[in-house]
Amino acid sequence: MAALERRTSGLVRVAGQEGARHGRHRLAGCALALALAVSAPLSGAAAAGYGRCTITVVNAGTLTPNGALKTLSSGNPGGIPARARVETDSGGIIVPTLLCSLNLLINCFTVSVVPPSGFDTAPATVGADVGFAASFDSGTSLGISSRVLLYGVYNLAFNLTATKTSGVFASGSYTAKPTIRCE
Repeated sequence: MAALERRTSGLVRVAGQEGARHGRHRLAGCALALALAVSAPLSGAAAAGYGRCTITVVNAGTLTPNGALKTLSSGNPGGIPARARVETDSGGIIVPTLLCSLNLLINCFTVSVVPPSGFDTAPATVGADVGFAASFDSGTSLGISSRVLLYGVYNLAFNLTATKTSGVFASGSYTAKPTIRCE
């Protein structure tokens, strides 16, 4: 089974932490830009040996902190998901096109996003107590699974959330690389 992978990278700057006031921290600014590490589209074979899947980043996303500085997420207020265009086709072969339909869903592509296991760069005080979650929205109305893509073009929104299990995110620069797969 061939898997296409794209890694996104991001940079977040947490600045302006002004001590504790009534147990809460204030934050002047925080942003994480998500972009593919490789700018060229990626193509490869489908799981059953037919077709192509191309992933192209449309625009970067932005992670913002929550009020308690416990999460950095594109889902927080002010956050913006990264957007990618995924194009799937049968490579000109008719049989896979007939099999990958609303009726059969055989030899179709699936898209997934794998969260990073940690930050690539972060302040030394970040620690190992950070969990990551990644998700995407295909905007399709396939009742079975939004991960299954019929042949065509899809504009997907990818979200990333980093959560501190203890303490808060310190001021500094952060980078993380989730992986986008098309199989």
